[in-house]
Amino acid sequence: MDSSPISLLNHNGGLFPDEADGRRLHYFDREFANVSCGNDPELGLDCINRAGNETLMTPPLDLSERTAVYLHVRSSILMTSAIAEILLSLDGGETFEEEPVFSYSTEADFLRADGNAEVAHGDYILPVAAAAAQPDVVFAFHFDNPNQSAGWWAIDDVTISADGGPAVGPPPAVELCDNGEDDDDDGLADCDDPDCEADAGCQVVKGPVFNRGDPDDNGSVQLTDGIFILNFLFIGGAAPACFDSADADNNGSVQLTDGIYLLNFLFLGGAAPVEPGTSASPCGPDPAEPEDALGCESYSSCG
Repeated sequence: MDSSPISLLNHNGGLFPDEADGRRLHYFDREFANVSCGNDPELGLDCINRAGNETLMTPPLDLSERTAVYLHVRSSILMTSAIAEILLSLDGGETFEEEPVFSYSTEADFLRADGNAEVAHGDYILPVAAAAAQPDVVFAFHFDNPNQSAGWWAIDDVTISADGGPAVGPPPAVELCDNGEDDDDDGLADCDDPDCEADAGCQVVKGPVFNRGDPDDNGSVQLTDGIFILNFLFIGGAAPACFDSADADNNGSVQLTDGIYLLNFLFLGGAAPVEPGTSASPCGPDPAEPEDALGCESYSSCG
């Protein structure tokens, strides 16, 4: 495949549908008709080289339960000596059948000298018997222009019907959650789209974040944290600004066991404070379970 700036088929890396489907390159209007090689200041076209050997492929289709398959396509072509054909793959696009599903190059009415080309347009429904009962079908639109003739081929409205039922063409667009665009055309983009509800980048952190086991809020779990808890509980020491951080074992209350828990962790190889962990772990909110009323009024060591 080439990277010609006037490419009719490779606008999206050889996959269909691409971002121009229904517009620009795949739409039959004046803008489309002028995409053949020829400088056009009005359209901002500046030809560097002519379209070359290109393949535009559908996504793989599971037709394993179908007994008859038909390829529907609108096609417009300025036919010269270039090869323009529709190929069939039964292994997901790895290889293609030797006999094309359709080829302009084998139809005598469309053979033209390079200097005597004519535009032809057609709406086709092509039976593809070999695709029936196959689980990994790909159709490829292959345009090979070795002589670099000023010709082009455009397609639109590609669908596949089978068994007389509804079209089973390309799958619906999927919303990408981090590109600032409404990929599935539902009026909502990124995290505003319900499709992105489970995406990690769209998760809203609920409640203040902190490191558990750091009630003195100095950014690390130390002997002073265990002493801080014991001082608060037994000799009237200052209360922790983030009670959740003082609840080292996350049992929902600040007790003698929390001070002992930290001392065991620091000096006897005991378990680390429960998530959101020590200073070696990222800060985070208090887990929903077990539910408690301790709260965290302030914690400043999360950066």
